[in-house]
Amino acid sequence: MRMKILRYELQEEVDHVDKPYQRQVTIDRVKQSDGDDKWAVRCGSEVLTKTGQWEYEPMPSNRSEAFLRRARFNSPFDAVKAWGKL
Repeated sequence: MRMKILRYELQEEVDHVDKPYQRQVTIDRVKQSDGDDKWAVRCGSEVLTKTGQWEYEPMPSNRSEAFLRRARFNSPFDAVKAWGKL
């Protein structure tokens, strides 16, 4: 049997003015319209871009090609590297 990893779930500690808190970040395998698999780093309704910025992730029907180029990674390693955790 062949298995695929679909998601990595991580906890990130965030420093805040009042007190630190934990938030969940996921690295998800996402199928592209051309059939390729890419990876997305998500936290709530935001997605990480290749420049290391968080931005709102629109519904699939509203995602432009430019958005997909900015916010999709070729491997989970590339995704974590952009997140700055390596």
